[in-house]
Amino acid sequence: MIITFFALVCSIVFIKSFQSAWSEIVNPLSKSRIKNLINNAKYMLGDLPDHEDEWLGFRPTLPDFLPVMGPSKNHKNVFYCFGHHHLGWTLGPISGKIVSGMIAKENTNLNLAPYSSTRFN
Repeated sequence: MIITFFALVCSIVFIKSFQSAWSEIVNPLSKSRIKNLINNAKYMLGDLPDHEDEWLGFRPTLPDFLPVMGPSKNHKNVFYCFGHHHLGWTLGPISGKIVSGMIAKENTNLNLAPYSSTRFN
């Protein structure tokens, strides 16, 4: 269920990020769509903080151009898998497999240190 939700959110971000700035002025982000996403996230992920703000723009790029994959430094039950830039649809399946292996504590022969979220601290 979480994967389906993630795919839905990513699909919306992917589609919206390709629209031009002019299109955003003519067709702003739907507040009802945001509310729906927030309600679904709270339903599936539990106790989330209150929604404060939303932002829409082109996809951000991480400083080193590598995705983030792995556990959160602050929350042991949160795993990240983002930052694939325009290759998300291509790299998503293998990244998902790698992260699911991390969650299951499976051994891997991959050096995943370059993808850790802690590399920015």
